[in-house]
Amino acid sequence: MSNNRFQKIIEELILIVLISMNLLEFAGLLPGEASFVKAIISVTGLGYVLYKTSLSDIFFGERNRQVDYILLLSYFLMVANKFIQFSKASFHEAELLQEFFLLLITPRNEVLITTVCFITGTLILLGLSIYAASKLQIKAPSIMHAIHGESIHNIFLKFFSVFMIFTSFFVIFFNPVFEWFALVIDAPLIVVVVFFYIFRIHDIGRSRDSEEVLFKIAESVDNFFEKFIELFHSRKTLFFAIGGLLIFHLIADAAAFMVPYAIGTHSIYQETLEEHHDSVKTLYLGDKATTSNNLHHLAMFFGYIFNVLAMLFLMLFPCFIWYAIYSVTIQNNFQIRPFSILLISLFYSLMIFQIFLPVFNVSNFRSTDTHTIDIYGVDIQSKSILSNNRDLGLYFLISFIVFIFVFLLSTIPRIKSILFGLMSLFGLSFFGLYIYNYYTSVALYYINTILFMVNHISLSFSGFHTAYILIINAIFLLVETVFYIGGYFSFITHMFKD
Repeated sequence: MSNNRFQKIIEELILIVLISMNLLEFAGLLPGEASFVKAIISVTGLGYVLYKTSLSDIFFGERNRQVDYILLLSYFLMVANKFIQFSKASFHEAELLQEFFLLLITPRNEVLITTVCFITGTLILLGLSIYAASKLQIKAPSIMHAIHGESIHNIFLKFFSVFMIFTSFFVIFFNPVFEWFALVIDAPLIVVVVFFYIFRIHDIGRSRDSEEVLFKIAESVDNFFEKFIELFHSRKTLFFAIGGLLIFHLIADAAAFMVPYAIGTHSIYQETLEEHHDSVKTLYLGDKATTSNNLHHLAMFFGYIFNVLAMLFLMLFPCFIWYAIYSVTIQNNFQIRPFSILLISLFYSLMIFQIFLPVFNVSNFRSTDTHTIDIYGVDIQSKSILSNNRDLGLYFLISFIVFIFVFLLSTIPRIKSILFGLMSLFGLSFFGLYIYNYYTSVALYYINTILFMVNHISLSFSGFHTAYILIINAIFLLVETVFYIGGYFSFITHMFKD
């Protein structure tokens, strides 16, 4: 069997197992351990994808399988705490693995496993950095070549660069993507599966055409990610690529919050946080019980729908801007179509609901005391549309007037450009608020962790390992600061320039 065929079988097997488990769990046919098992399968898939991509090739320009193996091993050890968190989240619903989960989440065992794995993982990372700095050559194209060129005469500088690149990749990519694979994939995957199923059986006589289209989509996605990785190989596009990683945060949170809110399922975030994270279906049914007026029911229904669309518009519009800049200035592809008059008008009319009748509120996780899982980042909370105490009918009328008014103005090309510019500034402001909330939550998490360790440092052996973890967390905080602040301002610079 050829290597490519074997890889394809593995990929299809992982996907089939995930799809089957999601559908069976959705039908209530799986035990409570299903979420934990799916998380393990999902992160195994992540490890497979990264190994296939070859991190050593991305970092140094030449593949080294041993470096790839060891690097992934260190990364997985460093996120051992998340496996404990998955166990906590699944413990109360577990049927078969409850004793195993209890063994993991016992406070003493949790601290021991997390600490030993984290220290082991970071020590492996340090050792691998020393080996890579002394043994591996730098070739183009690669991240090291983009930063230093083909050679670095100072071995200490090379070690420092390698260690910081390894660490930065863990902090800004592996750690969040690990969480996205394990926690965010559920509800969106169900939607994708249903869409895929409908697409395939829509016309059995055209199945060959369907397969060809699906193949082209998959090929386009592969090509995009290859081109995206190439952005890290040049100093000119490095920070623009980092801005692209920030865009992935928006996409992941749209999947983690807005998709479950819209289709009525629960991600692990909603299950963990409970309060102020009800789906729009739950909120609508609760509001519906307060009145028997059918017209009012209809107004509330569309009010929730328009709020979901408004939030998705705000979260995905920066993605359009980034991709437009990427296509036009990076890839020299001038085929990006401008927003239509209809979409511009729809944006302004939907913002009436987001501003005056908001259902969703964007904030940050200010505390990790969730009893089941430590969470930091952006939190999107939901509330009843009736809690705004405003006349729904009046704002529907205002929204309709705004839509007509903007539509008529947009027929004039110059005014359309101005309206799109204002729309871009609005989207940029939301993106800035989003990044601010994300960074402050991350920074507070690390600062609180560092302060806790400072207060518990002693002159014993345990004091030394506490100091070691403190230093590593301080490095993580430094990387996060450069990532969020540098990535956002790079995004702004490219937007205004291009």
